[in-house]
Amino acid sequence: MSDTANNRALREKILQVNPLVEAFGNACTAINDNSSRFGKYLEMMFTPTGAVMGAKISEYLLEKSRVIKQAVGEKNFHIFYYIYAGLYHQKKLFEYKLPEEKPPRYIDNDTGRVMCDIISKESYGTQFEAIQHCFRIIGFTDEEVHSVYRILAGILNIGNIEFAAISSQHQTDKSEVPNAEALDSAASLLSIGSEELQEALTSHCVVTRGETIIRTNTVDKAADVRDAMSKALYGRLFSWIVNRINTLNAQSGMNVGILDIFGFENFTRNSFEQLCINIANEQIQFYFNQHIFALEQMEYQNEGIDAPVIEYEDNRPLLDMFLQKPMGLLSLLDEESRFPQATDLTLVDKFEDNLRCKYFWRPKRVELSFGIQHYAGKVQYDAYSFLEKNRDTLPADIVVVLRTSENRLLQQLFSSPLTKTGILLTVEGQCCG
Repeated sequence: MSDTANNRALREKILQVNPLVEAFGNACTAINDNSSRFGKYLEMMFTPTGAVMGAKISEYLLEKSRVIKQAVGEKNFHIFYYIYAGLYHQKKLFEYKLPEEKPPRYIDNDTGRVMCDIISKESYGTQFEAIQHCFRIIGFTDEEVHSVYRILAGILNIGNIEFAAISSQHQTDKSEVPNAEALDSAASLLSIGSEELQEALTSHCVVTRGETIIRTNTVDKAADVRDAMSKALYGRLFSWIVNRINTLNAQSGMNVGILDIFGFENFTRNSFEQLCINIANEQIQFYFNQHIFALEQMEYQNEGIDAPVIEYEDNRPLLDMFLQKPMGLLSLLDEESRFPQATDLTLVDKFEDNLRCKYFWRPKRVELSFGIQHYAGKVQYDAYSFLEKNRDTLPADIVVVLRTSENRLLQQLFSSPLTKTGILLTVEGQCCG
């Protein structure tokens, strides 16, 4: 193939990257039908003559909690609706153990129109075809794509697993899966044992003094483990897709970097995700201030240029409140997350006791709430589930079961190490199902 043809093929690959990543990382929110629910840094590599020779993506802050629950008027990640519509029109829902009438819990909502939209919305089916095209052009194998679809369908089936309390002579906090249909479907799609999956969901191993003790999970605990498993599956799958794109497209050379990240967010209800997003935006604002104002004015002074001093608001003190160790907000959050008996209320109390500055306040008569005066305005945060989301724990029992999968991609997702920020480390080489 000629250099011109090679370059054209490479450009076509790179053009397909964005729609593919957006299908997995974007969702419909209350204010945007195609909102990025992750941060993306794209590096474009060029030859000395200016020809594109490669691209690399880094991903940040994927909103994994969206997989298991969405706010009123919002939707799950686009890919779930695309794949559902595509498989419906291909008459393959049965193969992927997805119901035709009642939507899975993770994509259901109060409107009652989810299945109607999936069946009738032409855009969903069209997008599914486009995603298949993206996979093919970028270089994913058919086996890899098939594994991705099975994992997505597996996640939707995991969400339908329900638990009931059972009491025996010695235990009253035990749970079971009364209807095994969703459990069996999820296990089949993930190529793991159904009994092993049920055991990992309804019990956990504790090692004390060298002895392994099996303890049962309550209904609520089992449901938490189920949802943690779904979030981990999706988060690691997303990381793998990004890493696979990089493996297929990366080259070294001169580069231009583009940061595409959520803007400052202030909704009716602001949770842990909005806090992370807004802290990231505070850091970007500080970088902007430093390079556009502070360093530029310093350069003027060094060169003896007579220029008026531009006043700007320095948000460094606010960043210190978030980032300082050991008494910054994030350090306090991590500290409280290490205490098993801590609650979201004790967390807010800790914030109030230690963050004594003008940027933090606690609203009266709202226990699980605190406010931050950001550079862009005041935001009130609902602290419900802050500790759970920050811990982001996945029981070892679930990891052990998933590593036994006969699906090679799934094995890789749970055998590869994670970075400090929970992103799958790049593993060279191809993997298929």
